[in-house]
Amino acid sequence: VLVKPNVQEFTETFAIFEDGTKEDIDAVVFATGYSFSFPFLEGYVKVVENQIPLYKFMFPPDLEKPTLAFIGFIQPLGAIFPIAELQCRWATRLFKGLQDLPPSATMLADITQTKEKMAERYVKSQRHTIQVDYIPYMDELACQVGGKPNVLSLFLTDPKLALEVFFGP
Repeated sequence: VLVKPNVQEFTETFAIFEDGTKEDIDAVVFATGYSFSFPFLEGYVKVVENQIPLYKFMFPPDLEKPTLAFIGFIQPLGAIFPIAELQCRWATRLFKGLQDLPPSATMLADITQTKEKMAERYVKSQRHTIQVDYIPYMDELACQVGGKPNVLSLFLTDPKLALEVFFGP
């Protein structure tokens, strides 16, 4: 793969780029990105430039009650299915009333902080608006559902399991 500037023109066998270079080509893949929208949820969530303000990439912060959750609406650097499972566990706990979300102001502050962290780590593009780092995000979700193991406690009760948890995936 060779990253080049914008294409100025195509001929039968060449692509001519804005910087004046040209490349002999056999095929062109238009990887133009994607955009998402939810017109059926306009009164509840709004997508602007492929950005949607969701607490922990799941919950709209302005709903009166937590009755809507976005599951799997992330782009992880790792497998999405374990993340979606933990998201479902958390959403289920909220829907059943076993847990509460923080106040709206707290959620909005977290959303802002997450965006700032992402801006430091990723290129500003429509592609990176829902990017998450796999392990830290999984840890956050596991904490929310009470499923993150306490490795120190495990060392005292089951050292073999503690080593597996600490050094395993």
